[in-house]
Amino acid sequence: TFFSVYAVQPIVDAIQEFKVQSHNDQSEFGGVLGGVVNVVTKSGTKNFHGDVWEFLRNDAVDAANPLTHKKTPLKQNVYGATIGGPVIVPFYHQRRTFFFGAYEGTSINTANTALYNTPTPDQISGALSSVTQQIYDPYSTTPDPAHPGQYLRTAFTDNQIQSRLDPNMVNFATLIFPKPLPTPVSGFNGEDTSPKQTKQNNYSLRVDHQFNDSNSVWGRFNQVHTTATSSGGFVGLLNTTVADGQNWAVSYLHTFGSSATLQLQAGHAWQFIKTQTALQNKSSSLQSDIGYDNPFACSFLPPVSCQVPNVSIG
Repeated sequence: TFFSVYAVQPIVDAIQEFKVQSHNDQSEFGGVLGGVVNVVTKSGTKNFHGDVWEFLRNDAVDAANPLTHKKTPLKQNVYGATIGGPVIVPFYHQRRTFFFGAYEGTSINTANTALYNTPTPDQISGALSSVTQQIYDPYSTTPDPAHPGQYLRTAFTDNQIQSRLDPNMVNFATLIFPKPLPTPVSGFNGEDTSPKQTKQNNYSLRVDHQFNDSNSVWGRFNQVHTTATSSGGFVGLLNTTVADGQNWAVSYLHTFGSSATLQLQAGHAWQFIKTQTALQNKSSSLQSDIGYDNPFACSFLPPVSCQVPNVSIG
């Protein structure tokens, strides 16, 4: 309803068939935003069947990044297995109950390839002699007696603006932003190559039971857990996303005859996503050095505790 995507990604080898319906007006599919994909999962049979697989990608056959002229490290594995067949238990030999289970794991290890600009030591200190445009002191504004309606300002000598900098914000920039590279890359003085990792485990289990020729029932449960870490924009800022999803469904089918059937179904989809961006090497004296009130920066629930508010300049 809200994201127009699945809560649990279907495992490909557990799919029997699928159908795409490009509509958004049928009530049984809820308030989706467009096309609906109906997926039929596989059932177990009277004989045991299964398969295993692994897909591998790595940077050995990748091209170099056109901006950095380096290859991005990549190790990607998608692996899994399925097994299906009859449910065999003591004193039960009718072979009317069947199961089908599937597992798929995903592991992606690569690196960020972000380029950014970070303040230089001269910029942080206010020594802006390298700026070709003259900078004027905004606090020295006075009316221009020779030109009514216009104003005069005093120029900073050699663009040295140290006297107007907030010391708390100087500390903020010094503590938060990474140091610039000795040699710029494609016009940027910062490059983020920190690790970027994704781990996912996906499970699926379906059970079918045939009471007789006229009555059957099935139930299915799917669950997925994903953890992804990447850069929050520059070196030292880490973004972590944890996503959990579950989907279950049950169905009962009764056949009255050659021209009438009754099918009762129920299903539920659940998804929880938690995203956090935090500094990896946060100073223990961050609040006192920058001047943030403790309730403003450190009133979050554990394990986050203290956060650094984002500061941006339009």
